[in-house]
Amino acid sequence: MNVPLILLVGAIVTAGFAFLLRAKAHHAAWIGAGGAFLLGVFALAVPLEAAFDFAVLQVRFNNTFQVLGRALLLDEPARGFIGFLFILTAVLLTSSAYADANRFFPSLVLLLTGVCSAAMMMKPFLYAAILMELAAMLAVLILVAPEYPARRAAMRLLFVFSLAMMAILLAGWLLGVVGVTGATPEIARWTAALLAVGFAVLMAVPPFHYWLSVAADESHPYVVVTLLLFMQTLGVFFLLRFLDTYEWLRTQPSTFEGIRLAGVAMVWFGSLMMLGQRRMTRVIAYAMIADLGIILMAAGMGDASGLELMMQLNAARVPGIVLWTTSLTVLMRIVGDDTVEQLQGVAHSHPLRVTFIVLGMAAVFSVPFAASFPGRWMLLDVMAGSDGLGVLTMLAGWMMSSIVLVRWYLAMRGKGEGGDVQEQVREGSFILNILQLALVLGLGLFPQAVLPWMETIIDGLSNLLPS
Repeated sequence: MNVPLILLVGAIVTAGFAFLLRAKAHHAAWIGAGGAFLLGVFALAVPLEAAFDFAVLQVRFNNTFQVLGRALLLDEPARGFIGFLFILTAVLLTSSAYADANRFFPSLVLLLTGVCSAAMMMKPFLYAAILMELAAMLAVLILVAPEYPARRAAMRLLFVFSLAMMAILLAGWLLGVVGVTGATPEIARWTAALLAVGFAVLMAVPPFHYWLSVAADESHPYVVVTLLLFMQTLGVFFLLRFLDTYEWLRTQPSTFEGIRLAGVAMVWFGSLMMLGQRRMTRVIAYAMIADLGIILMAAGMGDASGLELMMQLNAARVPGIVLWTTSLTVLMRIVGDDTVEQLQGVAHSHPLRVTFIVLGMAAVFSVPFAASFPGRWMLLDVMAGSDGLGVLTMLAGWMMSSIVLVRWYLAMRGKGEGGDVQEQVREGSFILNILQLALVLGLGLFPQAVLPWMETIIDGLSNLLPS
């Protein structure tokens, strides 16, 4: 039995079922989430290249699949990354049942997960850029819907993805034809610069984030957050694979320092941009940029502890982001928009929704007891005494995010038109928000129960993390 083929066919078949049930959003989302979760567990648990008896048959799971002259190889790093990606999809689709995204959302997200999984398994790895262009086309279809015809955002997203693909393919040509080693510093610098452009696009590093502001205005908030979370997660995983694969890249003194400085810049940029926004979807987008900056600062440490913190923070951010976005979309169905004027005073008639929004914001901004707080506190402790700029950046980010939180809370508690319609609580969405909040608090209070699992994902990066 071929494991890569099972994962790809499983994603396509599950997407097909979700498409057939597109008229019933809840059923499509739950079936998609269930299928994605099972595929994620399968990717993590299946014994590779090992034969065992099943009834009267002997079963062997192969980890290589040939397609169009290229190999899809499910090695140990790819197994962890793909398992996480499918489980992330399951979490996002479960919450989408109450976010009222477009009816094709579950099936397209599953196809996007399948394509991204194939990109993770592609050998040679640089040819994954071609699959990423296909992923960009799917992302455009997810972003554009009859209710939200985000044409400008879609064109910008397709443009920046195409730019990333060309940069990574050109880097691949330099690696494959010209040859890059530690003895060719000039070519190494150009190749690293091209790869940096590709990663910057995938992770929406400024200035390659410019599709976000338009998408936040034109598209559904949950769709925007889903795509951004996917892109940033893929960018993190691709970065780790490249660092593990190419010795000349990870041994350059400027590599990890550049990652750290990019993270610092993202924290300052995202935090400052949040202060002036009048639309909450934009606040979420810039908060995610700032949060990824913290993750890159951890990676910039360049050692095992920093990379493990990077993976912990990458997982811990998900529950808070999903809680905040889901609560906002439920409230938007009632009040109509997410501008500060439209949300003025909504807490008087929608106290539960506003409470969940504020708690989601607090979780993303990493207050004590939130899922991401233990990882950030550990990072701050590691940097204390050795990285003054990093400490200043983290403290400034906390201060600015606190101002944003207080500002929006006071707006929603103030006087305005938002108090005219009484709250209509949907039992399903309320239970979902409670479960999301429980996950945020559970990971914050007991990080040792779940987060060390994220560290095992990078155990297979034997070159980057030698034993």
